[in-house]
Amino acid sequence: MFHLAFARRPVHGLALAAVVTTVLAGLSVAPAAVASTEPLPGSTSDSGEHSTGSEELIPALLCPQQAAAKGFPLSTAPLAQAGALRVSRGALPQGVRLQAGGFQLEGEPNTVETASFTLELATVRPDGHTDLTTKACTVIVKEAPKVTRVAGSDRYTQALAISRLTFRDDAADTVYLASGQKFADALSATAAAAHHTAPLLLTPGAALPPGVVEEIRRVGANDVVIVGGEASISAAVARQVASSTAAKVTRIAGADRYEVSRALIGHAAFGFASATAAFVATGATFADALTASPAAASGGSPVLLVDGSAASLGSQESSLLTRLGVKSVAIVGGVTSVSASLASSIEKSFATTRYAGSTRYEVGATVNGASFPAASKLYLASGVVFADALSGGVAAGIDASPLYVTRATCLAPEVHREIGRLAPSTVVILGGPASLSTAIETLEPCGAD
Repeated sequence: MFHLAFARRPVHGLALAAVVTTVLAGLSVAPAAVASTEPLPGSTSDSGEHSTGSEELIPALLCPQQAAAKGFPLSTAPLAQAGALRVSRGALPQGVRLQAGGFQLEGEPNTVETASFTLELATVRPDGHTDLTTKACTVIVKEAPKVTRVAGSDRYTQALAISRLTFRDDAADTVYLASGQKFADALSATAAAAHHTAPLLLTPGAALPPGVVEEIRRVGANDVVIVGGEASISAAVARQVASSTAAKVTRIAGADRYEVSRALIGHAAFGFASATAAFVATGATFADALTASPAAASGGSPVLLVDGSAASLGSQESSLLTRLGVKSVAIVGGVTSVSASLASSIEKSFATTRYAGSTRYEVGATVNGASFPAASKLYLASGVVFADALSGGVAAGIDASPLYVTRATCLAPEVHREIGRLAPSTVVILGGPASLSTAIETLEPCGAD
């Protein structure tokens, strides 16, 4: 069965491994919540305050998220599906209220505190009997996240800065090197580099920029993997790396970006030996594959770039996924990115879930909402400029942290809500003010008064 997920209501509490399980089980990740007897983080077991009757007639009652951030909204996941919901004991976090006649929380916590309360759900059976379900909940409201920025004077020094922050001296056996002028090869390398705990450095096609040789030496790399053909990175650059470092140089190339992606993923030493799940994204634009890469890396999964307009999955793509042992595929982006016919073709061989949205910001929220039930760190990158975020995607993947693309001067509302859901202690902005302005540092959503 093919499932479709939208960014307007990110799935709460699913790690990437759980996404695979969900796909295999045939459960839909959809905008409407599915009633469940399993509590979300922060909930406790039912108090036992039920009237007599068949337990399956009593709808699930869930607690909201356990951690929250001051000034950011809580998750909009419904706490129940039917009945009358109220707070019977204690109090919600200050600034938060229960939706009138509904099942969601509204508002934003405005005080750092630990709020303990009991939710009570009353449901009326067809025979007129009322069932009561209660659940004790706790929400810990923390300070708003600390904001830091990693920036370089250009895309090449940006990649170097991220590598220096992420890797200690002599800490990486391998370095991946991709073009900083074209995004496709670097997108293919992001999840692979994170999978191998390796830096991703960028270079112009004709010659290495200052600092790259020194960084390769500093991290102690024995191998440098050049991703892309000589049209992307020249033979002169490969010779310069070989002559200036002690590392062995391996080039992984192909006739186009899609063949490069397949060749890298399938490479015996520098790709993926096996994977039970894979992410599929268009190679025509960067945002979907970029936000998918840390999510994929957190579960040991590759990101395969495809021609999204194709009518079906190619034999080489299908063979690669099968050889790796892939059972489930996550399609990242809507039908304008990966066509419905291509998705149907994938579905014939693999359990398939699509993570879609009306914008790239919604798509990122959907992917990360399904992949990260919690995160202490969150990365932000430009949704319109690719270069600053490429190496940052590797850092996020190694950290097992989500990466979101956003607008240049304010947070996309979907990203703002995700900060509220995750309540991270740190938000890392990737790139200088030319990519993401200083206004982003306030973490204010677009359209806020």
